[in-house]
Amino acid sequence: MPEISHIAIYPIKGCAGIDIGSAFLTRSGLTGDTYRDHGFMVVSADPDSDGRHRFVTQRDSRDRTPQGFADMSLVKPSLLEYVMTLSWNGEDAIYLPHDIDRGKELVSYVWDDTFNAVDQGDEFAEWFSDHLQHRVRLVKAAGSFKRMARQDYIRNDNPLLFQDGYPVHWFSEESLAELSSIAGYDIPWQTFRPQIVVRGIKPQEEHRVYSGKIKDAEFINAKPCGRCPVTNVDQETGDVKIGRAMRPLATYKKWRNNKNELKVIFGENMLPAGIAYIRLGDEVRSSSMRDPPLVYGASA
Repeated sequence: MPEISHIAIYPIKGCAGIDIGSAFLTRSGLTGDTYRDHGFMVVSADPDSDGRHRFVTQRDSRDRTPQGFADMSLVKPSLLEYVMTLSWNGEDAIYLPHDIDRGKELVSYVWDDTFNAVDQGDEFAEWFSDHLQHRVRLVKAAGSFKRMARQDYIRNDNPLLFQDGYPVHWFSEESLAELSSIAGYDIPWQTFRPQIVVRGIKPQEEHRVYSGKIKDAEFINAKPCGRCPVTNVDQETGDVKIGRAMRPLATYKKWRNNKNELKVIFGENMLPAGIAYIRLGDEVRSSSMRDPPLVYGASA
């Protein structure tokens, strides 16, 4: 049986993650001792013409250089027991409370989903704006916030925070080793910003799995994960190298989605159906395989 080799949470969408030893797997994603994966998000301080505050992530170039907001990866969260601090590449630390759940709400959005999110105040707005050199604010998935996972592949009732579309992204070390071999250089697992990495299966076996179980929590793989320019970013340094992962992936890992669009893929989007306390070393059991199998390749 494959076992979990890495568990990670990304408390702030687009910022650095934290490699942790255990977490609660829930229908809306991972939760550490106090902080939730993708529980916070950076948004533009100035609303769009329709009054909504646009989310800001590493792939967002706006009016900046081609590197865009890749430097969001330099916002490094760290946990000391139940307290989280943020630092800018290891300096200028600021404490991030977990309990500011009420206050001014901003109309924000992620892709096609519009919702209210709780503004976290001027101190964080100034801290992020100073470092990112762009007027932004920090919001939390709290207050009247409500959002659901994507419904266009599998109908579900999974609540979602600020993830792109699904609660959990996962893949195997073997798939990553295969990619690194094809690329001719090592590609760190952090490149793809997963929540769960496993080891002990054949490369790409995660694409064959339809349903499975981790501890007492069952799950379904909704769809493969389409890749984007965030894979160009070195998550440790914020440096950008165009095609770092996408170019080798494109030679063997393309898939046609339900809109008949050809997408480069890596890893799977998981819909958990229950709650479990998971740890490193826990087994990921397959219950059923995709039927028909997923079709992918250089041209799909």
